[in-house]
Amino acid sequence: MNKFTLTSSRIFAIAMLSVVATHPLNAADPEEESKVKEFMQVKLSSSHDVLEGLVEEDFYKILGEAKRMLAMSHASEWYVMKTPKYKEYSTEFRDHLQELIGAAKDKNLDIAARSYSQLTVTCAKCHKHVREEQ
Repeated sequence: MNKFTLTSSRIFAIAMLSVVATHPLNAADPEEESKVKEFMQVKLSSSHDVLEGLVEEDFYKILGEAKRMLAMSHASEWYVMKTPKYKEYSTEFRDHLQELIGAAKDKNLDIAARSYSQLTVTCAKCHKHVREEQ
């Protein structure tokens, strides 16, 4: 992957994640909303670290942060909605993470970058769905 592609991917990912991070999921009460927002900030931080790992070709970092996000996707804070579409996006998110984990283990930058890109698109689509349903 050339430097321009990684730079373009980085700009796209940061822009998408910034939009997602500024639209917290509205929980039932302020305390719950705060917990969900904090949880999503941790996910955003891990996602940024994956991107950093991609740019630096640091497969250990990519692997660790992808595993962290996968574990987060099974936490109770993850389940902010029970619609079929939300479930579909969650499954898609996990599938992209599994592919990213495999690519990191194989030290395959091209597949890791593609998986990360698909992962961020899934995040944006899911957050849009949540906003539309609320």
